[in-house]
Amino acid sequence: MLQERRSRVSDHPESVATTWSISFQNVDEKNPAAADLLRLCAYLFPDAIPENILTEGEPHFDPPLKSIVADPFLLSEAIE
Repeated sequence: MLQERRSRVSDHPESVATTWSISFQNVDEKNPAAADLLRLCAYLFPDAIPENILTEGEPHFDPPLKSIVADPFLLSEAIE
């Protein structure tokens, strides 16, 4: 879908989609669990996601997200 949109805004080499893609790649390289958390949060209500949704859902997550949700310090680090 992003590739389709890029052709429409080809006169803007640094589009928002490009900026988002680069930023997300950086997060994924530095902290894969944080990237997983971003993917999950993309499907939830954007204004207020209670942490208990994450901590209570921990048994259903795959690693590495499961490991950070189980550890309050790692979860806080990923959220930041």
